This record gives sequence, structure tokens and C-alpha cells, in this order.
Amino acid sequence: MRSGALASLDEARALRDESRRVIAELQGKYCELAETRQLKIKHNNFLGFYIETQQAQGERLLRAPHSATFIHRQTMAGAMRFSTNEWRTRAKIASAADRALALELAVFEKLRLACLARRRRSAGWAWRWPRSMSPARSPNLR
Repeated sequence: MRSGALASLDEARALRDESRRVIAELQGKYCELAETRQLKIKHNNFLGFYIETQQAQGERLLRAPHSATFIHRQTMAGAMRFSTNEWRTRAKIASAADRALALELAVFEKLRLACLARRRRSAGWAWRWPRSMSPARSPNLR
């Protein structure tokens, strides 16, 4: 489907195709906010996307003014993990490819059904069961 035809599909494709760039931009933004270069955005199946930093930097993020932006999620030996409200809204990146495929398949199915209906109308074609599949002949449909 061409770009611009369905906004939700365009958004899902953009997130799918540009996810590395989006993550790199967010990582740069959060490094500036946290005033550190020791910050990485990672993903796992338990937390989803999260921001990880060294323990010493993480302690700073727990205090104001950083505590308004960074939400503490997990403490480990030597590292701390955080999320942000903004990141939660952008977490759609993880499922963008699946959403894009589902939207494309839904649009294709709608188009297929519209073409089939038009063909039936324009040809004056009436649907008939093939003789071998006739409900009267099929023991499974009685």
C-alpha cells in the first residue's frame, strides 16, 4: 500500500523502519538530560525497553530534578534501570513490525473482498455451491 493512504500503517512502518534511529535519538536526548554519556537504552522481555546506567549515575537520577523524568524500575549490582513516561508511549517500536503486517493484511483482505463483490455484481454472477460441495450432498453440513 502506498504511503499516505492509511496514517496508522504509515506510523507503524516508520517505527519499524527507523527504530534504530529513533532509539539513538532518544539515547542522545536522555544522555543530555542525565548529564552523562554512560547511559544505554536496552530491551528485554520482562521490562520491555529501559534505560540502563551505572550505579553511581543512577543514584543521581533518583534525586531532583532528574527524578521528574526518570522512573526507577530496577537496581542490580553495579547498574540501575529506569524508564520515562515518554519512552512508554514510544514503546510501540517493539511491536511495530507485527502491527504493520497486520494492517497490511487487513487492507489486502478488504480489497480482495471488494474486488470479489464487484466481479459478482458486474458479471451478474450468482454464487452457486460447486456440485461436490453442495450442502444437500455433504454429510458434514446436514
